[in-house]
Amino acid sequence: MDTAKGATYATVSANGYEPKTIGVSVVAGNPSTYTVNLTEVPQTIRGSFGFIQVLTNVIGADVKLLDISGNECGSGVTDATGAATIKIMLVGTPVKSAVVSANGYTTKQVEIGTVPGPGETIQMVVKLDSDVKPTVPQPTTQMPVIGILAGLGAAAVVLLKRRA
Repeated sequence: MDTAKGATYATVSANGYEPKTIGVSVVAGNPSTYTVNLTEVPQTIRGSFGFIQVLTNVIGADVKLLDISGNECGSGVTDATGAATIKIMLVGTPVKSAVVSANGYTTKQVEIGTVPGPGETIQMVVKLDSDVKPTVPQPTTQMPVIGILAGLGAAAVVLLKRRA
């Protein structure tokens, strides 16, 4: 598999198998080989479900899938690669959105445009923003400004006295 320099994960999928995401190391000019064992979808329910894979910048983020009624219809937690793959049933109420949350980050809800076909995987990238706001040091006193103004006023008084 050819992949961009610096990639940190790869997802392997095939119709009839559950997708799997693995960590990879990419070094320019050095080909690497990885072995991935995929789990076959059981024959009895093949084609009645698909997968939604959410990729995010936070390891351990909670991912919930909501249907068009707002009910949770699937959930997962992002792994060491920032990926959560969730199996969804294709019969019944359709999946409408994904909600991704993690401590210290702003929760995001993203609409799912199309659902996967039988045995297929749809990927979504959801970047979470940190809740931590940078702090800017504030001046503790306005005394230096007052001192400068007082000094300018005194200089003005001296100049006016010299003119007179």
